Amino acid sequence: MDRIVRVAYIDDEPIMLSTVDGMLQAWALERDVEITVDTFLSGRALLENSEGITPYDIVLIDIALPGQENSGLQIAEQLRANGYDGLIAFVTAHSAYMPQAFSVEAFAYVDKMHLREELTACMERVLHKLARSSRACMLLTDKGITTAVALADVLYVSSDRNYCHLHLNSKVIRTRQTLSSLVASLPSVFVQTRRTELANFQHVVSVHPKHIVLDDGTELPTGPTFRANVRKQFHAMYR
Repeated sequence: MDRIVRVAYIDDEPIMLSTVDGMLQAWALERDVEITVDTFLSGRALLENSEGITPYDIVLIDIALPGQENSGLQIAEQLRANGYDGLIAFVTAHSAYMPQAFSVEAFAYVDKMHLREELTACMERVLHKLARSSRACMLLTDKGITTAVALADVLYVSSDRNYCHLHLNSKVIRTRQTLSSLVASLPSVFVQTRRTELANFQHVVSVHPKHIVLDDGTELPTGPTFRANVRKQFHAMYR
């Protein structure tokens, strides 16, 4: 897997933020994996910019956060309510909260008493899941022919009334489906660039005032109402 693993970590203890960040960087170095780690002393900053959390592969949260407005569990619930569909893991010494963690589809529960071992195990699972996701396919049917399409190979999607066209490097696949219904089955790396198009941001190499450029050289125009979010999502992917 040659992509960057993007991690956010929320904890009210600066020493824990530093410790976990260091452990994650050491793990990534040992595994020869690129990683970015953004740390937060509270969930407020992350929640205030919840539209920008899409690129995080996993959000690690101290579940207790004593003395703060929101507990880690409440922050996780808000992230889910705001549409975050990535991985959430709780890093804490409070095992009593474990049953509640499943209500937000927690990916892992990392015990601070065995931090290095459990954090390493958690990140190994993240790698495995991301590797599987990169090979994820969807089945599309047109004129009685069903085709398996690897989502990572899709550069962009265009629509024409009740049909969508998935543009790959070597071919275009058509399916009788509206863009709005197709969006619901695609991962969050597919971002709407104008009313009739979505781009796979894993293939976007640059964003210009009125268009984006893909890694195969394709230039796609961006709609005026979508440009701010396009730039925001692009910056979030590579920060």
